[in-house]
Amino acid sequence: MQAIADVCGREVSVAKVTVGACFGDAIMASLAGGAYASWDELAQVLGVAQTIVPDMAAHELYASRRHIFDELYARNRDLMHELV
Repeated sequence: MQAIADVCGREVSVAKVTVGACFGDAIMASLAGGAYASWDELAQVLGVAQTIVPDMAAHELYASRRHIFDELYARNRDLMHELV
């Protein structure tokens, strides 16, 4: 989670209830379906166990190399899809 916060340069909140990927899918579907008006409303229901703060020095390092990651993805996209 720290790496995600660092790459994005944003705080990442971890919900108190973390059952698995299918639970996350259901949460996003409930938001998209209108069961909750906003991410903020949904966050109040789920509760926050921990908030990870980005290391902005790491964020700047990732950002300065973003063009390399983008090029790696572009060059390998077709090969990665063959693995599926």
